Amino acid sequence: MGTIKALFDMLASCFSFAETNREHQCETEVLKDKKHSEKQNGRLEDLVIDMAQLIEKYKPVMKKTDRIRANIYIKRAKGAN
Repeated sequence: MGTIKALFDMLASCFSFAETNREHQCETEVLKDKKHSEKQNGRLEDLVIDMAQLIEKYKPVMKKTDRIRANIYIKRAKGAN
């Protein structure tokens, strides 16, 4: 009887270990996804800033309507950051 109980205890601990392993794997995947999305957002913010600086550089050469659009874009870019 004790051997059967020990066998069931061993099986229960194996299932418990597998469940804990699965939880850790899910946590790791969530952290990886979060880190990747933060890195992606950082790159996009840098791109927006670079585009705003480029527009600022060429603004004196633009037509009036293009300058108005450029000002709107730059204000949006500064508001996003």
